[in-house]
Amino acid sequence: MKCPACQAEVDEGDKFCRRCGAAMAAEAKPTGSSATVADMASEYAATLADAPEDVATQYNLALALLYQGNYGEAAAGFAAVVEKEPEFADAYEKLAIARQKLGQSAAAIAALEKAVQLDPDNDRLRTALERLSGA
Repeated sequence: MKCPACQAEVDEGDKFCRRCGAAMAAEAKPTGSSATVADMASEYAATLADAPEDVATQYNLALALLYQGNYGEAAAGFAAVVEKEPEFADAYEKLAIARQKLGQSAAAIAALEKAVQLDPDNDRLRTALERLSGA
């Protein structure tokens, strides 16, 4: 199966694309590749205002905020995502990145531990946890 936004290969049961975070729902629409991160953040924020329970949009907004360096808002967005989708390992990973950038090492480690718990075969997550925790 291919992601409707970035065309990456995704597993049949995935709710979100591991590469770009797009929802795998049939109604998911591709985003234009020519948009800047700021444009995407604005678009996602506007969409979220109309559909505040849309987890995919919340994730994508938080991702855009993270890429912009707005770590506080990104962390809040990822925290909201994992509250609604507690099995979304990649959202925990991004939450860990935002929290680490904010200097919240213990919270970042906790988020990465949850990501590894959800996706134990993911070498990237395990390596990040080892690096962050000093193990």
